Amino acid sequence: MSERAIKIHYSMDPLLIRRTTKIIFDSDGVILDSNQVKTLAFAKTLKGYAQDQIDFFLSYHRSNGGLSRYEKFNFFLKKYNLYTDSEYLRLIKKFSIETSLAYEEAQMTKGIKIFLAKLLEEQIDSFIITANEERQSNIVYKKKSLSRYFKTILGSPGSKEDNVKELFKSGFIGKKNQVIFFGDSIHDHQCAQKFGFQFIFVNGYTELDNWDLYVKNHKILTIRDFSELQFNIIP
Repeated sequence: MSERAIKIHYSMDPLLIRRTTKIIFDSDGVILDSNQVKTLAFAKTLKGYAQDQIDFFLSYHRSNGGLSRYEKFNFFLKKYNLYTDSEYLRLIKKFSIETSLAYEEAQMTKGIKIFLAKLLEEQIDSFIITANEERQSNIVYKKKSLSRYFKTILGSPGSKEDNVKELFKSGFIGKKNQVIFFGDSIHDHQCAQKFGFQFIFVNGYTELDNWDLYVKNHKILTIRDFSELQFNIIP
């Protein structure tokens, strides 16, 4: 066994990455330390609503990481019978403004840059599937000079499931490929399960309450951050 075998909590055996393996990353809390930034942006966007409504939304948001701003604002407005097209679009636009600068200033999670560089060096294809707006995400990663690490970056308004289907449709992923999905939410895990991907929960930056119980109950592999990874690439 190589000295670079991955060490992961709740794993009896080291994770081996084949050269044909495809790696999917969520963005917030996995590549970027941006979960708190995103939550603050939601709170600022909803300024003017009743505090109990804002508190409900933020709780819903934290429990449903992996869902897009489109889905969250739609659910929120309809729950309180406040939905109009104009208000929905106003919230979407304001949230985009609130997050633009914040995302650019967000730091990378610990160890991720080294991991991405090694995957690129070893020609292991990597992708981002995020609930964030796709155009905004591509701009952020380009400004951070990180785009080169990824074959493509897909985001909302498409759902994560639809964007994974797009990876298959575009030929980025084949049925015979091993796929590893790094995420930090229940929705990320459910998405990985739906397609039969191996899932690894990154817990160091997640906002999911009781994430440790969820990981334990579902017997999910988990790491604090990518500084824990020591990986072995095999043919």
